[in-house]
Amino acid sequence: MPRVQEIDSNVKELRQTISGLNNHQLSLKASIKKLKERAKVMDEKISNADFALVQAVHDNANFRSKIVQSPDKLQRAREENKSFQAEAKNAERAAMQSFQNKTAIHEVLKQKLNDNEVLEKSLEAKLVERKGKADQLEELSKQLGKERDFSYEEAAKELKNVKLEVESKRRGFEARKNNVEGVLSEVDAINEKNSQ
Repeated sequence: MPRVQEIDSNVKELRQTISGLNNHQLSLKASIKKLKERAKVMDEKISNADFALVQAVHDNANFRSKIVQSPDKLQRAREENKSFQAEAKNAERAAMQSFQNKTAIHEVLKQKLNDNEVLEKSLEAKLVERKGKADQLEELSKQLGKERDFSYEEAAKELKNVKLEVESKRRGFEARKNNVEGVLSEVDAINEKNSQ
C-alpha cells in the first residue's frame, strides 16, 4: 500500500507538471504570434522605404529630362539639380540607414522566433517524456494493485484453510477427550466395584 500511494502521488505530481507545461506552451505560442505580427509590420515598413527610394530616383530622372538647353536655364537647372541630388543622396542615405536598422530588428525578431520555436519543441519533448513516465507509473500502480488483491485473496484462502484445520483438530481433540473420560469412568466404576 505505501508503494501504491507513493506512485499515485508521483502520477498526480507529474500530471500537475504537465498541466503547467501546457500553459507555458500556450503562452509561448501567443508570444510567437505577436512576434510574427511585429515582423510582418517591419516587412511592410521596409517595403515602403524601398518604394520611397525608387520613387525618389524616378523623380530625379523626370527632373533631368525637363532640363532645357538654354545656357542660363541650364546653369540654374544644374545648380537646382545639384541641390536636388544632395537632398536625394541624403534621403537615400537616411532610407538606407532606416532599412539597415529595420533589417537588424527583423533579424533579432527572427532569432527570437527561432529561440521560441526551439524552446517550444523542447517543452513538447518534455511533455511527451513526462506523459510517458506518468502512464508508466499509472500502469505500475495498477499492476501493484492487482498483485495486492491477488496476495490478499491468497492470504484469505490460506487463513480459511488454517481455520478449517484448527477446527478439525479441535473436534478430534474433543472426541479423544470424550473417549478418555469414558475410559476413566469405566475404570472408576471397576475400581468401585472391586472395592466392595
